[in-house]
Amino acid sequence: MWEDANEPADRKPLFELGEQALSEDPDPAKFADELTANWLSPEAARVLKPAVTKLIRIGLRNQVEVEIDEQVSESVYVMF
Repeated sequence: MWEDANEPADRKPLFELGEQALSEDPDPAKFADELTANWLSPEAARVLKPAVTKLIRIGLRNQVEVEIDEQVSESVYVMF
């Protein structure tokens, strides 16, 4: 079943990274707030925020070093 998303005319803010995502030492709870802020269901955001916060905390504890200059496969661009 499809639901109308009622997207704003300017969708750019929906895809911009928040302050916590760009931070060297993000706060997991604030990061979760930023990630769930634009969810269509405020109730889902409220209920799932503790799990999202916990996953962020685990991810920050177990970071994987990745080279930023990695090449992106051309097949990835096909998806867009």
